[in-house]
Amino acid sequence: MTIQSPNILPPPDVPRPDFAKLAKEATSQRLQNPWIEEPKQTVNIGYHDPESDDGPNRFFAWDNEREPYEITVPPIKAQVRPVSNGEYAKYLVDVKEPQIPATWSKTRDARSDEEYTTFVARHSIKTVWGPVPLSQALDWPVVASFDEVERYAQWAGARLPTLHELRSIHEHVERRRKALDSKVNHQFHTDPKAIFVDLSDTNSGFQNFHPMGITHKDDLCGLGDTRGAADSTRTLFAPQPGFKPMDVYPRYSADFMDQKHLAVVGGSWALHPRIAGRKSFLNWWQKKYLGSWVPFRL
Repeated sequence: MTIQSPNILPPPDVPRPDFAKLAKEATSQRLQNPWIEEPKQTVNIGYHDPESDDGPNRFFAWDNEREPYEITVPPIKAQVRPVSNGEYAKYLVDVKEPQIPATWSKTRDARSDEEYTTFVARHSIKTVWGPVPLSQALDWPVVASFDEVERYAQWAGARLPTLHELRSIHEHVERRRKALDSKVNHQFHTDPKAIFVDLSDTNSGFQNFHPMGITHKDDLCGLGDTRGAADSTRTLFAPQPGFKPMDVYPRYSADFMDQKHLAVVGGSWALHPRIAGRKSFLNWWQKKYLGSWVPFRL
């Protein structure tokens, strides 16, 4: 990610946000991250795109989104939103973990015996406007590598969701909104509401150039609703039933189905909503890659 560079420049003609004001508003709305029982669900995953000039032109899908299949997901318990920077900082202080996410910076050398307030004061978050004090980003979703979030999950006595569990959560949110199911049945969709979620109230498509506070959420976050980053899973990036490398770009997905990458869904504040909001869209990050731009929920 370019924001990791010390030479990053802010977007031209875009005023610097008042991060202190945003932090004050987020703090005043901060809630706990409750657990919710998710019901057993049968969901359709994937999309049918014949990659042919024959027939009507509808919507595009990458090869890793094909072919559609049905899966029944047992009941699960999940937190309503991703873990925040503040919650992750408390974990680092509690376990005296010296490694911070690659998206953070140390403003001063930290000590292993320092308490939470001092720890927060010594760290910042990398943005396109340069480092933002961690104290002004405590309510943003934390983004870290898979190995880092796995250690957090173990400390919390929980785990990351699988790809199917996360898809089920997202579909449950959509069904509560009375949106169309992701029903495909190997036919072309004619209604985009069955393919895309409504991201009009989310932090995507450069509505902001940074994550936003997420700790005000008291109900399940759906697809693309993580306030500026994608959604992690614990599932290896692998072919789904009926997978076939696409003719026009055969190595787009196949090269990364190597037991080293994990499936990721959704998108960031920088991703176009037509991609971030596509129900079948699937991305991946390498397990040990420190610059992963993905938050996580338990």
